[in-house]
Amino acid sequence: GDIAMQIRRQVILWVIFVLYSIAMLWLLFERPTFDIGRSYWEEIEMNVNFIPFKTIRGYIYVLIYRTNMYLIPNAFINLVGNIVAFVPLGCFLPSLCKNLQSFKTLFLSAAAIILVIELIQLFSLRGSCDIDDLILNLVGVVVGFLLRRGFIFCRQKKKIA
Repeated sequence: GDIAMQIRRQVILWVIFVLYSIAMLWLLFERPTFDIGRSYWEEIEMNVNFIPFKTIRGYIYVLIYRTNMYLIPNAFINLVGNIVAFVPLGCFLPSLCKNLQSFKTLFLSAAAIILVIELIQLFSLRGSCDIDDLILNLVGVVVGFLLRRGFIFCRQKKKIA
């Protein structure tokens, strides 16, 4: 009974994780490629940011000072979306892979995964390569990791009581 339930739980987690992964691939790569008027390398140059917090600061400025009403939804979606979209990664990876249960290993693995995604987006011209996306995505992974830890803690506390 107990082992069968654990196996069933793992299968359900894997199915949900695969569906999440498919949705993320669509979200991250299903967008038009670059403008015909520019060369491949000009487009890449326009879609790179290696300065930490440059994009984040810009979005926060738009939200606080409401400088451009048309950019407010975009700023909010980019800030919150880049965090929320990666919360499940912080929950799922430690549940599905025993060697990703330590914070350090999960964090470094997630950083590598996100960096690869950023580079694929850049060179496929299906997005930008922004250090701020990496930062926000990792915040989401950390939030997911902490939520999972909190859930496990509460569940263990409930069993003891």
